[in-house]
Amino acid sequence: MRNSSSATRVPRRSLGWYAGCLKRAVMFMRRFPPPLLRLLRGWEPRALAALLLLAIGAWVSVKIAGEVLEGDTFSFDRLLLELLRSGTDPGALRGPGWLADVVRDATALGSVLVLTIAAGTAVIFLWLQRQRSTAIFLATSVVTGMLASAALKEFFDRPRPTIVPHLATVASSSFPSGHAMMSAVVYLTLGSLLMSVVAERRLKLFILAAAIGVTVLVGVSRVLLGVHYPSDVLAGWAFGLSWAEACWLGNAWRRRRAGLATAAAPARQPVGGAIDPAGRPS
Repeated sequence: MRNSSSATRVPRRSLGWYAGCLKRAVMFMRRFPPPLLRLLRGWEPRALAALLLLAIGAWVSVKIAGEVLEGDTFSFDRLLLELLRSGTDPGALRGPGWLADVVRDATALGSVLVLTIAAGTAVIFLWLQRQRSTAIFLATSVVTGMLASAALKEFFDRPRPTIVPHLATVASSSFPSGHAMMSAVVYLTLGSLLMSVVAERRLKLFILAAAIGVTVLVGVSRVLLGVHYPSDVLAGWAFGLSWAEACWLGNAWRRRRAGLATAAAPARQPVGGAIDPAGRPS
């Protein structure tokens, strides 16, 4: 990897520069067509939050990818990987001897097999419940996310870390972490679907916390096993968050258009004329 010197490093932007970017973004939003503005204003807060998370995730993804290509994350990655290992034996984790087995069990929650079973079961359940559009949305989100993860790995082609011995067998490229990215896509998408069918706020918060917790657990386990740089996992989370929110927004937009079309459709009159309140044809 290439290390950038201080002479060639891109200067950090000032607060005024970011404020100018925000001002230009607001001016650009004012030029949106009135129908699009009405659509954004009519969306529920969850949709607007998804739009914000999509923008943040995309920005973080691009930022980390640029730093990785420049080699600027290597010092941070090396420090954290070495910190998690025993000072006397780099092949062992700091902590009790059983910790490595627990970490391997945790990382399995982000494996292709487990994620496919979880998403596939949910898709079949939704299909049997005649919620076929939601089932198609979930299946599309997961399949396209897997394809995007594979494409990103192929594009960056970052070698696996060799700083510490691996505690698990790996074969693909390192950046971004597929386990971290797909855990974010699957668990956050499943969480959003569950949150849409419960009314109590505390239940929504519990579901959200559980989805985030499992996603974080999987990503941390990849670093503990030494098979990913920390920057791989951070990028995987950012890419996965962006993908999950983009798919959610697409589904919300589709459902909103379908609802507007249904509301605008004229009501059908029964055959033989209208029915009065007593049940007799007019």
